[in-house]
Amino acid sequence: MDVRLSRVRQGTLSFYLGGRLGADDRLLAASLSGSIVLRGEAAWRHAGELRSRGWEGELLIDPAAYELEHSLAGTPTLFGSDPWLDNQRAAQVAEYVSPGVYVPARDRNALVRGIESQTRWLEQAGSGRLSLAVHWRWLTVDLPAFTSELLGAGLPITLALADPNDPLGHAGAVKGLVKVLNEVPDVALFRADVGALGAIAHGA
Repeated sequence: MDVRLSRVRQGTLSFYLGGRLGADDRLLAASLSGSIVLRGEAAWRHAGELRSRGWEGELLIDPAAYELEHSLAGTPTLFGSDPWLDNQRAAQVAEYVSPGVYVPARDRNALVRGIESQTRWLEQAGSGRLSLAVHWRWLTVDLPAFTSELLGAGLPITLALADPNDPLGHAGAVKGLVKVLNEVPDVALFRADVGALGAIAHGA
């Protein structure tokens, strides 16, 4: 049996809670914000701890896909269920997030394939956000193609920006992010540090 999901409110700023926090720190951070994002495959357990301690806020789970292929993605159990979907249900997420795929720079075919694979997962789930981790160059030299493909997907999007240091520190990256967030109707940005405030200051 599926659950009726809400939609994350537009303009929501969520606390992103990494896996190194202790249970008490996670509860404190969650209590200070009505909306949090938990990370990776252990997130459903952390969500269970928060729910069991009475926290009822808005929650999403970041698959953290660009570091390694998600071990739960597309791996059905003996009963035919999808563990990544089951874990999000157990965590009582506000919206499902697809398992995610990393898209390297300047490879539009990989971008198209990634969108197609994540769309298929969402069709099976029934709803949710299409998750992409992308090289920062998609916000600069490859921006027109990137925006076009995101618009063509016609789905809520979750983006993570990949770079060894600061993806928004490159020339034109903040401007590109502003363009994406202003032109694509529903985009959530995961794992953004204070660098993303530059995009907010410029109209995102």
